Amino acid sequence: MGYHFNPLILVKWNQCDTLNQRGRASHLPTTPNRNASCGDGIMANKALPSPEVLRQLLRYEPDTGKLFWRRRPCEMFASSRDCSLWNARYADREAFTSVSVFGYLRGSIFNQSLFAHRVIWAMQTGAWPCADIDHINRDRACNMWANLRSATRSENHRSRLSRLGSTSRFLGVSWAADRKKWVARISERDGYRHLGGFDDEAEAARAYDRAAKEHHGPFARLNFSETTGGGL
Repeated sequence: MGYHFNPLILVKWNQCDTLNQRGRASHLPTTPNRNASCGDGIMANKALPSPEVLRQLLRYEPDTGKLFWRRRPCEMFASSRDCSLWNARYADREAFTSVSVFGYLRGSIFNQSLFAHRVIWAMQTGAWPCADIDHINRDRACNMWANLRSATRSENHRSRLSRLGSTSRFLGVSWAADRKKWVARISERDGYRHLGGFDDEAEAARAYDRAAKEHHGPFARLNFSETTGGGL
């Protein structure tokens, strides 16, 4: 079912987005891209709704990470019928529940597809993020505020799990068949650093953890809990 929105309202909202661009570094794109990021230079087809507008449209629960549609006033619609139909179907219901192929929650605002975690960041901070938004616990559908943090593209890549098809269940560890050893290595800015060969797979994983904490700080993904010393 299609809903007809007041075009004057949409124009006003699009114009509000330009306020968020003031003071941005000149080397960055002036408009966030289709995923609401300024980092890769892919320009959006249309302006994003401002954080103020997002707060008018959505309610966010920081403790659960969920978004809910707010009831919309009829001046946002082209007719009172469209207003009644939309509110009856969506008002006070959970929003942004579709799951993308990458595991992120997403939804649509005025036919513009957006990721939930980026919408939440804009609502909470007052500006669309120009960096990646990292999910600290690795669950891309967990949008609790305590689970989100801003990260550069390289920092976000460091926080990913090992590639599919890895020979080890541990991050940063692989089996070297020619040496009959478990090899640990860690990514650095100019490539990878070899951390040694180990007879025991878990020892190789611990060597990776030590290096990860040293090099990647709070963005390090560890194989073992720092508090319990247990496994994954």
